[in-house]
Amino acid sequence: HCPGNVYHLRRAEILIEAGMLRSAERELQLAEACGTSQEKLSVLKSRLLRFEEENGLSRAQEELQLAANKNGETALLCLEQGLLLLEARKDLWSAKRILKRASEMPEEIHMSGERTSLLARAACGATRLWTGEAEDGLLELSSAINRLLPIAGSLDTIRPILALLLLERSHYLATHKEPEAAAKDLRIGLTLC
Repeated sequence: HCPGNVYHLRRAEILIEAGMLRSAERELQLAEACGTSQEKLSVLKSRLLRFEEENGLSRAQEELQLAANKNGETALLCLEQGLLLLEARKDLWSAKRILKRASEMPEEIHMSGERTSLLARAACGATRLWTGEAEDGLLELSSAINRLLPIAGSLDTIRPILALLLLERSHYLATHKEPEAAAKDLRIGLTLC
């Protein structure tokens, strides 16, 4: 049997991605009752909050900051803060700084099953596309995507992050006159979505 905390966390993730926010809230309550760590609960609560219509992004950021203040700053929390800013396309300079810090912190396994340092470096590469370091960022991002693509077939929890990375690279390539490569990344990213 799957442990209750893992089961409810995974269901909450799926329901959040599906836009079923009230059901996801209930799963988070069940996960908490099963003894899930506050750090993981805060990560999923922040994802849930970002979909709220009013002040969703700021409330999600507050949730992650409260968790960092309460439990100390960890690679998981830093990574999630950076991913939140990248996905919202708000303050990419701060996102790059946070993701760089996450990649240098002690290694953890992200909820997706991949190492936080790899995901942080990949997302940092995506921010570098838009913050004046595009050549290095594109190499870093492409390397991480090539590492993650083969495992996405068997590790479905990595797919949302990989889709975000592919869509960022597609956007960059489309704006830099490489439509074939952009279309390929877009197709793969949308398939993963």
